[in-house]
Amino acid sequence: MMRFRDLQQRLLDHLLAQVRTGEMSGRKLSTMTGISQAHINNVLNGRPLSLKTADEILSHLQLDVRDFIERGELLESLQRR
Repeated sequence: MMRFRDLQQRLLDHLLAQVRTGEMSGRKLSTMTGISQAHINNVLNGRPLSLKTADEILSHLQLDVRDFIERGELLESLQRR
């Protein structure tokens, strides 16, 4: 079963991957989202991601929660219902 915390972790993993590959930096993410660089750095270093911060990041990166749900997980959820 998919939980909100799982989706938060997938968003964080996505952001960390972008930072590692150089596609994004903490500073650039801060500028794009309007979230302080210190807060972004705390999030990238494992601090819990609030719902508000997650929403702001998703919105500014033009991402959707569904981008972090695998097809098989979605199908399984639909079958359970």
